Amino acid sequence: MTSNDLTRTLSKALGISKVGHTGTLDPGAAGVLPICLGKATKLTEYLLSDNKTYRCEMVLGIETDTLDAYGTVLRQSTDYPDENTIKIVLTEFIGDISQIPPAFSALKVNGNKLYELARSGIITQAQSRNVTVTRLDFIRFIHPNRVMFEVDCSKGTYIRTLCQDIGRRLGCGAYMSFLLRTASGKFLLSDAYTIDEIEEAATLGSIGNIVISMDEALDQYGKVVISQNAYKRAVNGNIISFEEIISADDLVEAAIARVFCENRFIGMGKILPPSGKLTMEKVLI
Repeated sequence: MTSNDLTRTLSKALGISKVGHTGTLDPGAAGVLPICLGKATKLTEYLLSDNKTYRCEMVLGIETDTLDAYGTVLRQSTDYPDENTIKIVLTEFIGDISQIPPAFSALKVNGNKLYELARSGIITQAQSRNVTVTRLDFIRFIHPNRVMFEVDCSKGTYIRTLCQDIGRRLGCGAYMSFLLRTASGKFLLSDAYTIDEIEEAATLGSIGNIVISMDEALDQYGKVVISQNAYKRAVNGNIISFEEIISADDLVEAAIARVFCENRFIGMGKILPPSGKLTMEKVLI
């Protein structure tokens, strides 16, 4: 099931036309995928930037065209490295690294999804991109050629590509055989619900017990409170003067923040330097 398949399934189960996800998961992967419902779909961009955590298994000695277990084998080798060498090479991929996205991915080039082009026989190489790996922990080596590791990384990081690049650095090639996203920003696997659990809650009319409010989902952002007099102009997207800002959580200038009026979450805004005025970036009312 793709991430878009999931949104369609939930849209039907919940009877909500607008359902959006906050970061594509590979069809063969599992784990945390925050879902936005209704008006909350306007806020997906603020969740897409969250760092991700993955648990991964990598098979050494084989490369495939999809960089995972579902592709066609392109190269094979039995010249496997030892465990110590694997541990050393993993540390070389911590920090800012450059990646070329997989040919079989949902990334668009000139308006076309790469995997659709690849399935039609057109292999298109996307431009390299810079991503950040903040943690890459070796878990275990399963003789003779399987490696388990856990990684914290920035948005846009392809774990399939990471496996391929590690395998090539080891000299034997590799593909990703298993992937589990254990965290997406503040959202953890332990707090997630399965599709069956969500559908059951919808049937029982208790879906409200498992969704969280929009402002709670974004509580990593600061909070700005404006006066009631500024409410109408704010929801119409106009700039709010410094004098009409009641509080601003010691925000630095140009920082994105949640905007409230009398305890009502009305959208996302930004404090403009040097005036201290507030401009609305996303209005929910």
